[in-house]
Amino acid sequence: MSACVRGFILTVCVYLSANTAVAMLAPPTNVHLSSYNLDLVLRWGPANGTDDDITYTAEYRSVFHDSFSRSFSNYTRVCENSASLLCDFSRFITVFGTYQGRVKAQRGDQTSVWVESNSLTPDKHATIGPPSVSLTSTGTSLEVLITEPRFTNSHLRDVYGSFTYNISYWKSGEEEQVKHLLSEQQNRPVLQDLDPETEYCVRVWVQVQTDRGHNPTESSEPVCRRTLRGEEPPWVIAVVMVVVAAAVVTMVILVVVYWRPVYHFLFPRVALPDEFKEFLSGSSGCVASEPVREVCDQVSVVAGVHTEEEQEQCPLEANGRNHSCDFTEEEEE
Repeated sequence: MSACVRGFILTVCVYLSANTAVAMLAPPTNVHLSSYNLDLVLRWGPANGTDDDITYTAEYRSVFHDSFSRSFSNYTRVCENSASLLCDFSRFITVFGTYQGRVKAQRGDQTSVWVESNSLTPDKHATIGPPSVSLTSTGTSLEVLITEPRFTNSHLRDVYGSFTYNISYWKSGEEEQVKHLLSEQQNRPVLQDLDPETEYCVRVWVQVQTDRGHNPTESSEPVCRRTLRGEEPPWVIAVVMVVVAAAVVTMVILVVVYWRPVYHFLFPRVALPDEFKEFLSGSSGCVASEPVREVCDQVSVVAGVHTEEEQEQCPLEANGRNHSCDFTEEEEE
């Protein structure tokens, strides 16, 4: 009898020692579920004191809550014999469900115990990544073009009915004097009344409101752009428009009142002679005449000799007028 008892005890000890040897592999560390932009990923650290030939198997399950308790579904295996330190469950879940994961390490016939993670609901616990941001200059204003973060399983507006884009902006090099603008879902807000020809930097992040409060978010990298030269004040533009309109109206009135005289001046009823028309049009081939040549002959003039009788016949009158007299002049040959 004692021999049988001793044999049974020995058999049990050998079985327990064998199972203990198999389960001696150290488990993974720091096991936790996380969500970034509504994905669901189980992460863990390597088992303490293990080498590189360790592989891991990871599973997840759904968690159901009611007023008094919670229940669980069966685990679903996603990653098996993987050397990676994470397992992505995103394509198997919905963003509004609650999930829990677990992982174990293994090497050959050795295995570790399962290590369970925290429970997590993506839409309530996810970290929201930064949006894409670009800037456009319009005078002394900057238009901020915002593209919402890209989610794994859905879209920002489909999941969160209440969210805002928070905007911080400052002059380049003066980040300590930052200003803030709350955009309220507008993806093209405008920063107005900025200094002309000045570089401004902008940073944007999403703020999501849930029943648990605000989800953690990440802001975009600073984007900088220079404003343009300032535009003229509105009153200057208005005055210019009034002056232009008055000038146009005045021209129209002058044309209406004086169109007949202008028309007759431009298109007279009296026709010009054909010679003038040809001259004005340049159609008559006018040839410039040669300069007139002067022809000169040498002439010698000799004063005539008068007799006393001839002088008496042509006396001078007292009033100083001369009577024409015929003298015979002798030409000197």
